Amino acid sequence: MIKRASILFIVVAMAAFIYGGRAHAEEAEQRFTVVIYETLTDESVMAAWLAYAFTRGNWYEKAFFEAFPSEKEYRYTFEEEVDARRTLCQVWSELLETDATLKDKYLDEVSMVFKSGYLGEYVAYYIGFPEEAGLRTDEFAKWAAENISAHKFETRSGIDIPQEQDGEI
Repeated sequence: MIKRASILFIVVAMAAFIYGGRAHAEEAEQRFTVVIYETLTDESVMAAWLAYAFTRGNWYEKAFFEAFPSEKEYRYTFEEEVDARRTLCQVWSELLETDATLKDKYLDEVSMVFKSGYLGEYVAYYIGFPEEAGLRTDEFAKWAAENISAHKFETRSGIDIPQEQDGEI
């Protein structure tokens, strides 16, 4: 029961953080739906992926326009994906602090990438943002071959926006 309460607290706290800063009630209306792409039976794994999806939702509704003030329409960006994967890793790390027996191959490996400082390179490599300058792609490739050679990239959640707004992202 403590585990479930901790996970629920993390998800609620994350949602409050993301949506709590809105000044007007109409701005607080969520314009996206969280989508889980596969059956997740482990609540901790689900909590981490919900954090990923809510971070993407925050980019769709707010953070994109703060990061790119001259843009008039949302578009999926490298910065958004890095931020969402960072949040995924941070939530997984916090959950591991409360229960060191938690295991998930993907989350454990992407967390290693995050802790090693290669999250930007990871996103560029696996999702394909070749235009991002300043990335240590060769260094990351060597590190990945030594540390996560059999790694399989995953995305288990995302957001769905209403059709009139662009569709699933």
